[in-house]
Amino acid sequence: MKLNIWDILMSLKTSPHIAYIYAIFNSFLQVFFPPYPGDTIIALLGYLSYLKILNGGIIFSLVIISTFLSSCLLLYISYNFSNLVKNSFYFQRFFDLKQLENFEKWYKKIGPFFLVISKFVPGINSIVIIASGLFKIDIKSSIISIGIATIIHNSMFFLAGRIAGENINLLKLLIKEYTSYILLGVILITLLLFFVNRYINKE
Repeated sequence: MKLNIWDILMSLKTSPHIAYIYAIFNSFLQVFFPPYPGDTIIALLGYLSYLKILNGGIIFSLVIISTFLSSCLLLYISYNFSNLVKNSFYFQRFFDLKQLENFEKWYKKIGPFFLVISKFVPGINSIVIIASGLFKIDIKSSIISIGIATIIHNSMFFLAGRIAGENINLLKLLIKEYTSYILLGVILITLLLFFVNRYINKE
């Protein structure tokens, strides 16, 4: 999905009241329609909060809460209506069924933390959330993982927007670098937890 990011920025600048509603809508699109560039929009909202056009606390809270609730809704639907989801046009249109084949293997290795990692790998977070529901993964663990991933991920992009401002090229660079560093950190923590868990089980 191609959007003119500059046009969106100008629209939100001139009509800041719309930005609060758009923040909620953006989170829904980001979760339910993965090609949608929701990360960049979050960064732009961060920039507008830096300019004092938007209330930083309110817009950031809206971004976090709406992303979390949208993710939980997707989890709930896939958990309770698994057959309907798999056979739906929506699922076959926006998600790769082949990716589901590797989910169970990875989940058995690193558990719910896989949901956290997937948030930082472009294009797979929504499929992992759906897979969590389809495979009936523990709801409580999944929700906690979604919450952790949402806070870290959205904070990162919101901060990148405050730093980059209207420099779209710098924004893209920051997003790329931040994503790489966070993903590396998450992987290292995951490996540490994995080996600690194996050591404890051996004892």
